[in-house]
Amino acid sequence: MFFASFGFLFLFSTYALAIDCPLVEIKEFKSNPKSFMEAPLRKYDENCEPTSFSLFDNKSISDKSFIAKKDQARKSVCHTNTDGNQVCLASISPGDDVLKGRAPIETLDRAENLVDPQYLVKNINAMESLGLMQGRVNTQPWSDWYWPIAVGQLSFRYNDNNMMSAYSMKSPDENSVWTWVNEWHKQSMPEDVNLLSPSEKYDLLVGDTNYTLTKKMLQAGSYYQQNFGKVESWMGLCHGWAPASYMLPRPVKTLPVTLDNGSVLEFLPSDLKALGTLLWANGLQSTRMVGGRCNSSEPEKDEETGRVIDQNCFDTNPGTWHMATVSEIGKKGSPFVMDATFDYEVWNHPVLSYSYKYFNPKTYNYANTFEEGNVNLADFDEDKFKNYRSKDANSVVGIVMEVVYLIETEPQRKSYDSATMDAKSRVQYVYDLELDEKGNIIGGEWYTDKHPDFIWTPYTGSKANSVVDEYIAADQISLQNISRVRQLAPYASAEGQPIARVVEALMKAASE
Repeated sequence: MFFASFGFLFLFSTYALAIDCPLVEIKEFKSNPKSFMEAPLRKYDENCEPTSFSLFDNKSISDKSFIAKKDQARKSVCHTNTDGNQVCLASISPGDDVLKGRAPIETLDRAENLVDPQYLVKNINAMESLGLMQGRVNTQPWSDWYWPIAVGQLSFRYNDNNMMSAYSMKSPDENSVWTWVNEWHKQSMPEDVNLLSPSEKYDLLVGDTNYTLTKKMLQAGSYYQQNFGKVESWMGLCHGWAPASYMLPRPVKTLPVTLDNGSVLEFLPSDLKALGTLLWANGLQSTRMVGGRCNSSEPEKDEETGRVIDQNCFDTNPGTWHMATVSEIGKKGSPFVMDATFDYEVWNHPVLSYSYKYFNPKTYNYANTFEEGNVNLADFDEDKFKNYRSKDANSVVGIVMEVVYLIETEPQRKSYDSATMDAKSRVQYVYDLELDEKGNIIGGEWYTDKHPDFIWTPYTGSKANSVVDEYIAADQISLQNISRVRQLAPYASAEGQPIARVVEALMKAASE
């Protein structure tokens, strides 16, 4: 049945920063670089057990049509810069003066675009001396569902046994899920308000008897249903969950709120996470972004190595990735969101931690020290990437970085939440770093074509807002006085946005 596709691993072990999972066999690249470059990444759970999960069907994966599908969805993702200008992924592309196939760190691919200057570390030796060969965020983000459009996003009554039983018995296929959910909402309303969906609870809270937000949630799939005959299961709100998971506090308990009619409405942690996810998916926000997006399933590649030479599909430069990861997570202790085109399993996930080891790009042996892994380019005639090296590079050092990132979990019918209930995945990225004579990172080369093509994060201390939040004073919202927003709420809900000040008040109360 359709719902079975939403199964996730729930992991409870304690995470250690060292690379504990089996290391990538680098020498496989030496013998067959193209095969190594194009191979699927090895994924592990927290116990280093191999794992694999994707929302895309086997056909989409085998014919790589998932790349175009993801890209189509990405083009509609827009954020607002601090100067007030809107930036959409559809418009990001490298400059016209970039030489074809050459991948220096460029204007849209600079670690400075993501990391605050006081935290940015560019020198490979400084990273080691500062103890930054491994790092973890200060506060763990929280897992949430991606609230698929196919099940009506936040209108999905995950807590209603009657709906879930009927849903399981009917077992609608992917072509009819959205239609079935819409019909259920028209025909059924549980007597217990606490069995309602997150959006229905929100509508009741703000006194919206027309259920504007819930209707907006159900309408989201109408375009896809009418134009393509189905709403595919992979489409959802992961681009909202990823930043919300660390820009909003973790709701650790159920929050009871008394409505004007005297009834008590309980917001479970999963309800509150859902509202936070929706706010950061559809709300107005300012975002820092590095890299670009690739919409080609068959980008032009180097015949010998399989290296992508289509500049639009090379992002993000490994040097940028390394500096941003070490600086933002290792030094600052803050998460960011990574997104990968060619990896059908990774799409808008918050990064929790990293750990890296050196290897020698000439011998393909793992190295215990930087000196053992560093190779002078003047003595490296057999360099497989010599045609693409930066003209300012003096040496290269190999890197295997193990990254731990948060993955989605289904909504929970529990009155509490904690970090032990989150789900995580591990992956190892292989690349080298180009260094100048002082050890500053100035570029690099990927050894796999499946890697983060862009990374992003909201500005530190920023907020996501609805279209009506500017009309609400900061001290105007309290859980005892929500009535002040009744006239404004439908306007935001019609845009698919909960009011930020309401969501923030709920999240704060449930996190204390």
